[in-house]
Amino acid sequence: MPSSTHAAFGIPEILEMILLNLDMRTLLYIQRTCRSWLSMIRDSSPIQKALYFTPIENTPDQSKVQNPLLREAFPALFRLTDPDSPEDDYEYDEPTLAAFDMMKTPTKLAAYLRPEASWRRMLLQQPPMCNFAVCRYSTGGYGFSHSFFEVPGDPRGLADGLRMGDFFEALLFGDDVRFATCRLKRVIWWRRIPQSGLSIWDEMEQLMGKTVDFDIVVSLRSHITRCYDSDDDDETPEDEKAMDRIKNVYSELGIQPRFLGKTNQWSHSDWWE
Repeated sequence: MPSSTHAAFGIPEILEMILLNLDMRTLLYIQRTCRSWLSMIRDSSPIQKALYFTPIENTPDQSKVQNPLLREAFPALFRLTDPDSPEDDYEYDEPTLAAFDMMKTPTKLAAYLRPEASWRRMLLQQPPMCNFAVCRYSTGGYGFSHSFFEVPGDPRGLADGLRMGDFFEALLFGDDVRFATCRLKRVIWWRRIPQSGLSIWDEMEQLMGKTVDFDIVVSLRSHITRCYDSDDDDETPEDEKAMDRIKNVYSELGIQPRFLGKTNQWSHSDWWE
């Protein structure tokens, strides 16, 4: 005769309630336990929402929550700026890609980059966003420039939300983003802008004639006249090395990145006064 515990696990409604009290990592792990648990986790809408695979409804009073597993795996991309702290600022050559969990060992990198890896299908936040913006500010000896665009080019491309696989590939493989090679960068969440970037942000909005209000803005800054004397590997930024390693694994696994395109492009340049 089965115990009361076994009987409870055999009732789908009770099993679902139990599973919903587990953390995300445990939920993903126990899918391997048995087929019935796999089916329950895969077919349960509440569990799929808890795992950030299925969007939750976006209501006016709904708080936005970052995906905690993605925040652990890709910490620099989910860092929340403290706008009140002048020390929480852009940092030159701060490791971003190089700080990803996948970069710790070659074995871990190959495992992470499998096409079927679950993180690729995860939403970055709940309720999800369906696009993001890229802002670039460049200075030189004679002037400055702003550029801006939104991703994706076709809003139908991310109709059910921005997923980590698409965001990851946009940053790594998007020719227009060039995230890895930019040496002064920050992913801005929910308009939490570093203090040193406020004047540049305000100037851009004034020139554009509109508010840049996205849940995620990829902020890139560069000084185009800066140069480097050495071509030694030691002079290569850690993020560029990480990008090369990731692209090599993509090539080895035969993975073709998805290109999302861009829209609402804008740019402005001017001479220094």
